[in-house]
Amino acid sequence: MIIDQLENLGQYGDIRRHLQVMDILRNRPFDEMEPGRYDIEGDSLYFMLQRYDTTPVDQGKLETHENYIDVQYVVRGEEMMGYAPRDVMAIESPYDPEIDAAFYHLPERMTLLRLRPETFCVFYPQDAHLPGRCLETPQSITKVVIKICL
Repeated sequence: MIIDQLENLGQYGDIRRHLQVMDILRNRPFDEMEPGRYDIEGDSLYFMLQRYDTTPVDQGKLETHENYIDVQYVVRGEEMMGYAPRDVMAIESPYDPEIDAAFYHLPERMTLLRLRPETFCVFYPQDAHLPGRCLETPQSITKVVIKICL
């Protein structure tokens, strides 16, 4: 898992993918776009623009993905995101290749991350994550989730 500011994004991994991710995050008018999926390279690289209200931590399930890295970027609003290593999690729903996800019971302890506007998190297959949670009270969020095929 990586949590960092947009200005440091270029420090990580494959430079070609970094440039594509930076281009997506820096040069798209997200506030003017409709929620939905936007293909860059078909299933190899795409992003989903989401707008939703955050919900309490205890109402969620942690998830992991086998085939994709998630770059989760907050455009507007703030959200809390949970994180725990997959290998310490209790499986609730086993991996489903149709949705590239497995779901886990909430652990007794996990790391809570506060994502403010222009903050991103990168989650790898070993990173169980719980997006879309509220800080104190629910609030409206605009977020981009970039899916990078492994």
